[in-house]
Amino acid sequence: MSNNADTITCKYLAYRFSQKFIRLPLIHVYLKAELEVQTDALVDSGSTTTFIPYEIAESIDLLPEDRRDLPESGARAAAGEFKTYIVNLPVLQVIKGAHAFDTFRNISVQVPQSERVPLPYAILGRDHIFRHFDITFHENRKKVTFHRL
Repeated sequence: MSNNADTITCKYLAYRFSQKFIRLPLIHVYLKAELEVQTDALVDSGSTTTFIPYEIAESIDLLPEDRRDLPESGARAAAGEFKTYIVNLPVLQVIKGAHAFDTFRNISVQVPQSERVPLPYAILGRDHIFRHFDITFHENRKKVTFHRL
């Protein structure tokens, strides 16, 4: 539970991996482009950027039909290296319960160029959320705390 509006603590969420569930610092997020979706995102201190899985980007019409003019980049993850598009996400909200505790507008995110890249959830990297909060991972208690800067 959070003590005040400047400190928010969230439980790790269960993620199915192979035949068992593991708990990760996943939090609920709301993403909006032309369409919208609520999904989960990994809070990842090891990622320098925020990623949106290809399938989610497609489902909210984040990627334009003609992608020739989109800036490109590359990324390296546990699954290996892959090419990405750099796109502008109009709205990303970080949610606890039924309420958003922070909103990011018009942020630059990376989207894999292929649906074959195994990115099972969005990734919140150091480029945005870590600039708004000091984040503490309580690994033994399976919680993550956000302290607003």
